[in-house]
Amino acid sequence: MPLRVLQTLPKKAKRLVALGKTDKETRKYLVRGRLLENTIAGKDGGAMSAKILGSDRELAMWEPELNQGVIVLQAPREAFERKAELLGETTEMLKGSDAEPVNGE
Repeated sequence: MPLRVLQTLPKKAKRLVALGKTDKETRKYLVRGRLLENTIAGKDGGAMSAKILGSDRELAMWEPELNQGVIVLQAPREAFERKAELLGETTEMLKGSDAEPVNGE
């Protein structure tokens, strides 16, 4: 915003501009502090403002984690113990069918 425009703003608007220049970490702590205070007091005063501030593109506090939705599968122990046997059966079954070879076999 040009300096000339800033000088013509009312005092309240200048205060809001100064607040808007607050660094990212401070804003995150403000949001968390407001939500914690509301939780402890059992009221929702300012909760919507805190939610909107936390949704700011720079803060992005409500976006899902990158690894959300990742499913980690672990084979049963019995499968590891019988790995050679199970792979041998699979290879035999594929040899008797019209399926494509697995891993160049």
